Amino acid sequence: MADHSPQSSSEVHGDEENDSPIEEVRLTVPTTDDPTQPVLTFRTLILGLTSCIVLAFVNQFFIYRQNPLYISPVSFQIVALPLGMLMAMTLPSKPIKVPLTDWSFSMNPGPFNLKEHVLISMFAASGANNVGAVHIITSALAYYHWTIHPLAAFLLAQTTQLLGYGWAGLFRKYLVDSPYMWWPSSLAQVSFFRRFPMISAHAFDSEGQTYNISRILNRENFEINWAAYDGYSKLYLSVTFAFNSIGLGFAALTATLSHVALFHGQ
Repeated sequence: MADHSPQSSSEVHGDEENDSPIEEVRLTVPTTDDPTQPVLTFRTLILGLTSCIVLAFVNQFFIYRQNPLYISPVSFQIVALPLGMLMAMTLPSKPIKVPLTDWSFSMNPGPFNLKEHVLISMFAASGANNVGAVHIITSALAYYHWTIHPLAAFLLAQTTQLLGYGWAGLFRKYLVDSPYMWWPSSLAQVSFFRRFPMISAHAFDSEGQTYNISRILNRENFEINWAAYDGYSKLYLSVTFAFNSIGLGFAALTATLSHVALFHGQ
């Protein structure tokens, strides 16, 4: 899953420095970038639009329940990874030409990467929240028996939604561009994406990269070079690997003993 893994801190470009005034941002958000990774791909559009439409419909539909049902965009963040990798393994990579134009695209431009995953999650998050103006429309019908024209209702919903974007644009200099206007919840999302590749059976280093065993072995006798190990990184295993190989193994052992005791014991 190398194409979904973040670059290590040692791969920062020479003239690029992480100079954020917020310590939490410097420690969480890398300044590296791989411009060769595609972003707006066929996979991104299919999974992103699907997640946006499904979340928008489900969350808006169930908001009228006494106990509303809310599906978080995190659920689609988790589902998007195996679906994206499945599409990368099954879709054809042959370019498809758009009729009457010189433009062409590929349904499978390469391995599913981190940028695609993030953009799909942005699609899902944009459709996860409810439209506040819908409450005005439904309240007018339920309590005042006043039916608003569909065009007027649509314009009301669009106006209230776009008003938020307008205020964000007016205060962009202070609320967006300023490095001091950081959102702690966004850092959790960054950490979530950076450590997602840890769902694997491979061994990893402290940077989330595949562990390079050759860096800690002596080539003469293949023994561990403890000085090189201390200078490199500890060896990390994913939680899923621990559950599958160790946890389920012990569970099967104890289940065997319980089965024998319950069904064959006197």
